[in-house]
Amino acid sequence: MTHRVRLLPWGPLFVAWTSFSSACVLSHHAFDSAVISGRDATARDAVGESSDDDAFDPDTPVPPGDVVPPDRSDVVVVTCPTGQTACEGVCHDLRADPNHCGMCGQACRSGSVCTMGGCVCAPGTIPCGGPCINATSDPNNCGACGMVCPTGATCAMGRCNCPSGMNLCAGACIDASSDPNNCGGCGAACRSTETCSGGRCSCSGGCVCTPPLTTCSSRCVDTRVDPANCGACGTVCPSGLSCAAGACVCPAGRIRCGDGCVDPTSDGRNCGSCGRNCGLLLRCCRSTCHTYLDWTCW
Repeated sequence: MTHRVRLLPWGPLFVAWTSFSSACVLSHHAFDSAVISGRDATARDAVGESSDDDAFDPDTPVPPGDVVPPDRSDVVVVTCPTGQTACEGVCHDLRADPNHCGMCGQACRSGSVCTMGGCVCAPGTIPCGGPCINATSDPNNCGACGMVCPTGATCAMGRCNCPSGMNLCAGACIDASSDPNNCGGCGAACRSTETCSGGRCSCSGGCVCTPPLTTCSSRCVDTRVDPANCGACGTVCPSGLSCAAGACVCPAGRIRCGDGCVDPTSDGRNCGSCGRNCGLLLRCCRSTCHTYLDWTCW
């Protein structure tokens, strides 16, 4: 009788068993090595030794979660006097230091000072949009914030001043000696046929004046009120007199005596009227000559 026997695949099973055994042996040796390494490290720590692998390298990135002890070798302890505070290693009085006013690093703006820990404008200056300015001399803030002097003018004592020989008219510096719109003064405009020369309007090639104006020395003038041509061309009123209705007259309360104006109520040489002289022993009082003993005149 023939028996058929089925053989098991021992070859592959043997190979698998051999691989498993080798893995176990390697794992066992790795475990022993780890234990021995840990014991050696513990021993080194106990005697104060460290391996090269354990040394801290400052250039090596620190893994998350690790804490690196701070380097305290360059720390300088600053002790400040009473009332002062250390700012970047230097003592400052935060109540008066313009670069550290109230707190470290808080600097006051230009022109301001630090007072009691707060930035304020220095005496003689005012705040204008932030910075402190001197309104007595700043041409952009002359006298007050935003008061700008015209081109060419300067600011002195809080007022805009034009250069010598020029006048300030309607916010601009003009030459009144030649400006036809301000000839001789602000607003004194010459006619379209006239030019301004020496502060006076004149016409060349013959003037055509419209009444009541009269032609005087190539100029159109009003002889009724012109003190240089009062009543007629060339008639000049003496100093202190004005031209009214074509005549040189004195101010109210005065009379004309000769080429001048006098007060007839008190002028001893023209007391009450021109030429009435009270002399040395009398005095003029209320347009009458009185003795010096008259108490009513004192």
